[in-house]
Amino acid sequence: GDFHNAKFAYTTAGLRYYHECNSVFGWGFYLKGLAGQQIGKKEAKKFAWGIDLSIPFVFRFTKSRRWDLTLEPFYLYMESNHKHQGVFGGRGTFGYQY
Repeated sequence: GDFHNAKFAYTTAGLRYYHECNSVFGWGFYLKGLAGQQIGKKEAKKFAWGIDLSIPFVFRFTKSRRWDLTLEPFYLYMESNHKHQGVFGGRGTFGYQY
């Protein structure tokens, strides 16, 4: 893709919605906008923008329900100088809530 070897420094801002269905399961909808600049090249720096859209599914376990496993399918889209690339993927995290 167009961004395979490119390096960008970027910042994000977005919205997060999370709904706990019960003590064992919750899900959400996360939407982030990305804006940044290409780094590491001597020629003109390219501006890039994009979105990161994901839907996390959270499964809590143990008696206290403090440990969780989150499975988060996502779609990431980036565009720079009229070149664009979209990627589908997934994130998985294991966590503990205080």
